[in-house]
Amino acid sequence: EYISSIPGAFGMEQPQLRTGHYSPEDDPNGVAGAVIRFLDDIYAPNRFERVIRETFESARNSFVCDDAACSHDSDQNAMRMSPGAELVLRKPIDLSKHGELKIAFRYLADEVGPDAKLIVDLGDDGNWTNLLTLHRGADRDRGDFSNRSTDYGYVRVKRGEVAFTRDAKIRFRFEDGIANAAMLIKDVGIYRRK
Repeated sequence: EYISSIPGAFGMEQPQLRTGHYSPEDDPNGVAGAVIRFLDDIYAPNRFERVIRETFESARNSFVCDDAACSHDSDQNAMRMSPGAELVLRKPIDLSKHGELKIAFRYLADEVGPDAKLIVDLGDDGNWTNLLTLHRGADRDRGDFSNRSTDYGYVRVKRGEVAFTRDAKIRFRFEDGIANAAMLIKDVGIYRRK
């Protein structure tokens, strides 16, 4: 019942959520807000603290990327990543006194191949740990995303599952064998709690 009341929700399973597929095209802010509230209500009474909420309205933002591999897309309010690109959080965040990390983001695949991957890592001092790997579906309704369809990614980890350090960084990586493919990162929210 709850899922059916979320704007843009419908019943296709999405692996990173395990509660159904969310289509944010209808109301991206409403869908993201409803999903975050829903998960907070289920898992713990104490609230997450917002660390970063990036909407990519300009090229000057909370993330850095090699200019040859990324560009700001002002029409989409997004960072456009070419294959091999890494979009990395500009300033590290302190997770040393926190017990949980949550990352939510919207993204759009543009002309990606069947082996395309969007990867989210957590790192410290050049040592990276994979948190989430999303794959393109070879067929419709398969995989985590498809071309020209804005989607929602989500990962939540606890201390002990990965190292929570004082100088933690988050990066998005895009891998694909198609040279003109692109992945657009539209919004990113990073949250932590004790």
